[in-house]
Amino acid sequence: LSKHLKVLEDASYVQLIKKTEFTRQRTWVSLTSEGRKSFKRHLEELKKIIDNIKIIRIYWGCLI
Repeated sequence: LSKHLKVLEDASYVQLIKKTEFTRQRTWVSLTSEGRKSFKRHLEELKKIIDNIKIIRIYWGCLI
C-alpha cells in the first residue's frame, strides 16, 4: 500500500501526512483537487464501458 500511495503522491493525486502517535506511525491520506478531478474522469470512463456493454448485450439479445 505504501508504494501505491507514493506513486499517487508523486502524481499529485493525494497528499500524505505522517505522524508518530504513541510510538506508532500514522498516515493520513487526502485527495488533492487534481486527484479528485482525475478520479471523476476515471469514473466517467468506467460508466462509458458499462453503457457499451449494456448496448452490446441488448443488441445480441442478452438483457442484463
